[in-house]
Amino acid sequence: MEKMLDIPDNKTYIVYLSGGLDSALVLFLIGTYLPNSDLVLVTATHNHMSHYNKPYVIDIVSWFTARFDNRIVDHKFINYTDRIASQARKQSDFDDTVREYNADGRFVGMTLNPIGIEDLMTDDSRDKRRDVKNGWKKDMTKYFGKEFMSYQPLNDIDKKAVASLYAQYDLASLAEITISCESLIEPKPCKTCWWCREKYWGFGHY
Repeated sequence: MEKMLDIPDNKTYIVYLSGGLDSALVLFLIGTYLPNSDLVLVTATHNHMSHYNKPYVIDIVSWFTARFDNRIVDHKFINYTDRIASQARKQSDFDDTVREYNADGRFVGMTLNPIGIEDLMTDDSRDKRRDVKNGWKKDMTKYFGKEFMSYQPLNDIDKKAVASLYAQYDLASLAEITISCESLIEPKPCKTCWWCREKYWGFGHY
C-alpha cells in the first residue's frame, strides 16, 4: 500500500484496535511497512455491549505478535458505559495517552462508507463520519506542541477495497478472527445489523 511508504519508521505510534476488519488490517500494514516502530494499542470496550470485542482483539494481537517484531509498549483497554460516554471522553483519553507515552502519531482504521448503495447509505445506524473523505493524514503538531501526525490509511477506500487488500496480502487467517457484528443479541453474526450488512456487501459473507 503506497501511502504507507510515506510514513516514518522508528517512531512510537498509538494504534486504535477495535477487533474489526479495518483496524486489524491497519495493524498488519504497520507491521509490514513500519517494522521498527513501537506500538501503544488502545481498545475501547462498552458496558452496554458486554465488552464483546475484547476476546477478538486479544486474538488479533496474538496473531500479530506471532508474525511481526514490533514492540508493543502497552495495550490499554479503556472501558465506557456506552457510545455516548465514549464520544464525550475519547478526546481527553487520547490526549492523556499521547502525553503518557510521548507518542509521535496515531493510526485509526476508519474506512469510507459504501457510497451509492442505497439500503446501506439511508440507514441512520451507519457512522456518518465515514460518508466523506477527510484526508488520510493530519498534522496535529500545533495541538500537542510537539511533532505529531494522525493517520487513517484506509480513509479513502470502502469495504470492497478492504476485502481486496485482505485477498492481496493473503490474510484469510486474520479476517476469520475479527468481528464486525455490533448486535446486542447472540449469536453473532446477527446478519441484520448495519455492520453485518456492510461486511456482506464487501466480502460476500458474514
